Amino acid sequence: MRCPILPLALLATAALTAASAGCLGSPLAATPDAGLPPSLDAGTSPDAGPGDPGPPLVAATTVTDAVGAPWSAQAAPRRPIFEVDAPSLVAGEPAWLLLFEGPPEEDLASDLERPPLAAARVARLIPATVTPSAGGWVLRPVAPLALGARYTLGVGAWASDSRGRTLSAPFTLAVTVASKDAGAVVTDTWPGDSTFGAPPDLPLIAVRFDDIVLGSAALRLRSADGADIAATSERIDCAEVGWRGGSCLALRPKGPLQRSTDYQVSLDPALRDRTGASPGPLSLTFRTATDDSAGAVGLLPLSCALDEQALGSLCVRVDERTVTVRAQAAGPVRAWLGRDDGMALDPAFQVAPRGAVALTSPLPPKQGSADADGSGATTLRIVDLAGREQRFEVAASADPGLAQLYITEVRSDPAGPEPRQEYVELWNAGDTPVDLDGFSISDTPDRVGDVVMGSFVVPAGARVLLVADAFDPASAQDAPVPDGTPLVRVGSALASGGISNSGEPLFLRDADGRRVSAAPAFASVGAGVCFVRVVEDGRSGEAGTFAPNPIGCSPGTDGGEDQAAAAAGAH
Repeated sequence: MRCPILPLALLATAALTAASAGCLGSPLAATPDAGLPPSLDAGTSPDAGPGDPGPPLVAATTVTDAVGAPWSAQAAPRRPIFEVDAPSLVAGEPAWLLLFEGPPEEDLASDLERPPLAAARVARLIPATVTPSAGGWVLRPVAPLALGARYTLGVGAWASDSRGRTLSAPFTLAVTVASKDAGAVVTDTWPGDSTFGAPPDLPLIAVRFDDIVLGSAALRLRSADGADIAATSERIDCAEVGWRGGSCLALRPKGPLQRSTDYQVSLDPALRDRTGASPGPLSLTFRTATDDSAGAVGLLPLSCALDEQALGSLCVRVDERTVTVRAQAAGPVRAWLGRDDGMALDPAFQVAPRGAVALTSPLPPKQGSADADGSGATTLRIVDLAGREQRFEVAASADPGLAQLYITEVRSDPAGPEPRQEYVELWNAGDTPVDLDGFSISDTPDRVGDVVMGSFVVPAGARVLLVADAFDPASAQDAPVPDGTPLVRVGSALASGGISNSGEPLFLRDADGRRVSAAPAFASVGAGVCFVRVVEDGRSGEAGTFAPNPIGCSPGTDGGEDQAAAAAGAH
């Protein structure tokens, strides 16, 4: 897409803004009926002599991918190529063509008027290469940009032509990377990068990308001296390794590797993503063990949470629908958890490069029930780097007595005083009332936290707020709490001294100490902005189950939840 970039002080009308939608993030300065001055309209200066093109200016930019296909600045590839149409500008110091993290800010124009840039602006610079082209100058980010993220392309006003004449004003281009189908990057490897002690008989090496990759050639295996190692390269289903979604490539060495030797896996140069770019970089090196006599990787002792049951080396927690198992292996493993019928698992799965396993799977129906299908008990299966497999049967039965009381919104960073104005919203999603007497909220898995003392009944479908004793529902600094929203005061602060703005998990337990809901750790995105649940599973506290509330906070209501869920799904 070709976008005109105009001086910040000479931007014309709202109609011009609409014509350049998605191209500029700059304020308007001219009157509604103002036309472009001659320097922008005809490319000459009013003071220029015959044949003099006048001071330099930037006419337009284009955004393309690696094969030259045009993209919109508002849906750019994650490896964009920006070409600035300014052929009269010359290279100079300090650099004048720049890419910043984040959208254009009000003070960006003044910062781009003259060097040096403010320190805060320098901290947001994206490393990039800048080279001349036939039409001007080309900027390429060194590393892939983030899906759905916003950036700003800037041209400093100190940019000059060969006669030393500078631009009349700086220029900006607002850029947003597409949220999907914008190119691939490497997300996971097996074994993990820098693994030490990989078995010489390593049967599988795998790489996962978050989008499709194209090309018949894929991965290469080399020793530290650069010698190619014979191996079969192929595409595989990511679930075979233990990854969910994406595109996966595998290498299978054709023979044992040398002991105590460093190896490197690289991408074949012919491999490309949907935008025509290499999906690298790939960082995957490992060192083989001194021998191949070690046995299968075992499980280490693990400290279980208050609401987990210790079963051997496993920590197990169940509710009415699912079983969650945690384990710590002594080395890298791939893990599956599910029903075992002696042939296969219907699993949740995970790759654990450091051996930390945490999986949740549906409980199998009880034998004799209408839904029972004859499949076996829940089993944890782990496979180590050498391909050796171990299975652990998990004896777990459903706990149907858990209340359907869920954490739905958290205000950890209020605009008002902290921790006084923090709250945790609970929603009774069930058909029966729930008495909170004895329920507790905690920020650690091994402590009870703050306990509700005395009976407080939450009607079916109702929402309540857990708050500190001094919480003010009518505070003018934060979103007001609607009249009639019940407040349950639990002490001087929530969850053992307040909820950290840098992020800490929350655990809601009933009077019997059973976990009924949880929320993950999330860092503040701004004072007065709450996080709301964006998944249907009200018990889960996994990463990604909460997102910022687009309307700030909505205490006592479901406001913002649908919008937050849509935004979380888009990215």
